Amino acid sequence: MTFYFGDTDGLCSHTPGQNEEACVHGCVCDGACLTDEKTGDNVCCDNNTQKACNGACYDECDENHRFDTDSCSCKCFPIPGCADDGYTDDCQCTKCTGDYELLNGTCKTVTCSGGTTGNTFNCNIDGLRCGYNCDSNGNNCSIGVCHAENCPEGEKFVKINPISGYTYACRKEVSADYVCDIIFNGGPALHYCYKNGEFCCRTTNTTTFECTDGLCGDESRCTDLKSDATLVENYCSFSNNLTCTLVNGSWECYKYGYYCEDCTDAQIKNDTCCTDPNKICRVSKDRHGSYNATTNRCEYTVGGETVSCTTTDITENGLVGQICYVGTQKRCGIYVSKNYSSQTNYLCGRCSATEANCPEGTEYDLVNGYYDCKNKATNEPICRYQDNRISCSYNGNSCGDDCDYFGHNCKKLYDSSHCTSSAN
Repeated sequence: MTFYFGDTDGLCSHTPGQNEEACVHGCVCDGACLTDEKTGDNVCCDNNTQKACNGACYDECDENHRFDTDSCSCKCFPIPGCADDGYTDDCQCTKCTGDYELLNGTCKTVTCSGGTTGNTFNCNIDGLRCGYNCDSNGNNCSIGVCHAENCPEGEKFVKINPISGYTYACRKEVSADYVCDIIFNGGPALHYCYKNGEFCCRTTNTTTFECTDGLCGDESRCTDLKSDATLVENYCSFSNNLTCTLVNGSWECYKYGYYCEDCTDAQIKNDTCCTDPNKICRVSKDRHGSYNATTNRCEYTVGGETVSCTTTDITENGLVGQICYVGTQKRCGIYVSKNYSSQTNYLCGRCSATEANCPEGTEYDLVNGYYDCKNKATNEPICRYQDNRISCSYNGNSCGDDCDYFGHNCKKLYDSSHCTSSAN
């Protein structure tokens, strides 16, 4: 930089000639003649990209900064709510004034309404829920979190995809690809955890943040129990037709796809998990049938009738599941029990006339190998219950899905000459 102070002929590189304009005290600058942004005087600077301020020259600011003529320095562009001492060198905000909350480099206001006194306010940030039953400033919430200062040490306040309607949480960055968020709900410190941005498990372990609900893609949790185990979706799959997943810190286990019992690590390692035959016939923790050792089937009461189902998966006509019978011989349906939520939710077929509740014009009879409501009319589509909907075909070709038992009112239509849509 070149600075000129005072009226000294020796500071002039040369005097003005014809068509040359004097800048400072009758002299011509070697670089550029700029107007001082603070005093209005002329100043000689190195080039036109500089700023003249208070008699000195300064380089232009980068894209993150603006030139401040009061201090003759480069300062960050102001971020609403950011404290004067809250800017980093690259102008990221790290500290907000008292009326704002820092979120992802910006300062947000917490607004609370609906309350009168005490912890009776519902609070939002940018119109999105952050806390329930908080004080008027958004602290001491019974559910949720609205301020970074309410997060545990080592966790940062972040905006998230909503959890139970709450859009802000405290986040623990466990590793580069594994983070856990908590919104607080008055119970145990339950964190929702994500692997590479995808939700994968929940945990109450605030030391290692190892999953207590789900496995988060960690196959080692399976192989630690059995060396030949594999991870399938969120379940450990073992060689003895046993699958288990973590629920509330315990192994919830299924035998042949049936829920059987909650097991410990030791039971799985020692092959004593789900060895009681009666336990493999549970549809859920509070609903189960009984095991018949003679037929090696599970027996249930459905619609007042005894239904027995195989205890192993059988593949038939492209369907994989347990084959079910009314009594022991009358084959009625096939279902996949791992996703089985009630005793009448068969994958294919109906195992009780009462359950089927066949409409007028149909009768409870065999339909393509399984009992269901059979259309009494001839030369009509054949329809049966399959995958939680009624599917229809004509001469072996699908004509409609999600129909009634007569091939009418189909939500999906494949052949309009034999099935009709709900629009017709």
